[in-house]
Amino acid sequence: MSESDSLASLLGIIQSHPASRVVLMGPQGAGKTTLGKMAGDVLGYPWYDSDALILARFHDQYGKAAAEDIAAVYRALGWWRFRYWENQVVKQLLGAPSPCIISLGGATHVYAPACRLLCRQSVVVGINRFASTTWGVFFRVQIMRYYANHLLACVGDGVSTWL
Repeated sequence: MSESDSLASLLGIIQSHPASRVVLMGPQGAGKTTLGKMAGDVLGYPWYDSDALILARFHDQYGKAAAEDIAAVYRALGWWRFRYWENQVVKQLLGAPSPCIISLGGATHVYAPACRLLCRQSVVVGINRFASTTWGVFFRVQIMRYYANHLLACVGDGVSTWL
């Protein structure tokens, strides 16, 4: 699915739930940030990115020179502390206004306990965009099986779909 097709599909989902908070989930590099920002711009909705919020918090505490991207923050904080910060950001996003669009980090749904509550109060869209190489197809099948199980666990009886 092309980026414009993905955006059109996402806009359709959002417009069918106009007063809702929309949470984008999926693996690293799937397009959550790109599609979330584009959809927010088109619809005029506020857009929040959990990785950007973690990075901003890190810069506030340690200065901009301490880390240039989310991977550097992860390395600097270590696994446990990064996951703690991530959960704090998800708790912060529970107060985000509706309608809005929230792009979550690649593993937030697994390691942030507050994510389950956020997802149950939102329309959840799983983003599934990978390269069409043989390896990409194999990887997509494996990773999406994993994500589908976690998406269902997070959402429960809530509204969810895949792009």
